[in-house]
Amino acid sequence: MSRGYLSFFVSRGFEIVEEESNSIERKRELPIINNHRGNFSKRTCKEGDFEDILLVIVFVEIFYDSIPLLERLYRHRFPHIVYCGPTKPPGDQEYKMIVVSMLHGVTAYDCLSTAIRTQPQFTGYLFIRSDLFLNFWSISNLNRSRIWESSEQLGYQVMFEQPRDSWIWWYTPWGLKACEEAYKDLIFLNDAQKRAIIDSKGQEESSWDVENSLNALLWNGRGLNMCYRGFSNLFYIPSEQATAFEKLSTVFQKHQVYMEIAVPTMIKMLDLSEKSEKISGVDIGFIYGEERAQNDGSLFWRYISRNISYIRPVVLTRKYSAEKNSVGMVEVLLNRFNHTNCSNS
Repeated sequence: MSRGYLSFFVSRGFEIVEEESNSIERKRELPIINNHRGNFSKRTCKEGDFEDILLVIVFVEIFYDSIPLLERLYRHRFPHIVYCGPTKPPGDQEYKMIVVSMLHGVTAYDCLSTAIRTQPQFTGYLFIRSDLFLNFWSISNLNRSRIWESSEQLGYQVMFEQPRDSWIWWYTPWGLKACEEAYKDLIFLNDAQKRAIIDSKGQEESSWDVENSLNALLWNGRGLNMCYRGFSNLFYIPSEQATAFEKLSTVFQKHQVYMEIAVPTMIKMLDLSEKSEKISGVDIGFIYGEERAQNDGSLFWRYISRNISYIRPVVLTRKYSAEKNSVGMVEVLLNRFNHTNCSNS
């Protein structure tokens, strides 16, 4: 499959990196915090605390009008932010934007792989969905040489066996079969890489060892090759594993593997599971259903706590929502950030 990216400027401050592909378009419960004011008074984040990390904020739905609010929330802690979506935002903006074909979010992980490929200078790459609220003070002290992933890892399927999980995505064209096809491609690539090394008498060099990825998957599966599923709206890839993630993403994107299968499976191919940092959070949509989660703003304040790293979905703006409510929400959160100490002391 032919793939590539095209970088150009739409306006003086708006860089677009557009991804091309031959893809075919197809159509629990945590402790409740009753007082949403919380106790943040004992916790002031250091200036520039995340200056070595590229924050990639991904829009599956095209609600780019929330970008100014996201800027207000995160820019003072993340100097380097790039946005990613399926289309160019209208008008002139002053934000970096990556445009990729993501099949209505199925392959949204291509946003991170494009960011890695086009901006390789960072210590790590943090992926979050635009409808996710990131409590950045809770991740300040995580090891930036390790992978960060959600603690919500929901299951797995042994490859080339009948699925036993009732989760509907396993049975779709973007599910288990697609994951198995990606694995077959990796076996082929590994054989080709070995032949190239033999033919070059050991002189052939590669930035990615496919065999290491396959061995990690087998080791993490305790001797079984498996596809995994889990919460994938927030994860972090350190620079040490960035090239491998980018190469793996190309294979999984080629077969259009669904994000909540592709990301956990790729992470299992990067390092041993026990080495990754686990991030806890609340998926309100999982608990109450997406419709209520997007329309009942009280649920956000019900669950927010300094002990969790994310909450989703958070509706900052919609055409039918009152803008002043979103702005007020951001200001309340910023007030807390300004009185937050990220250190453990």
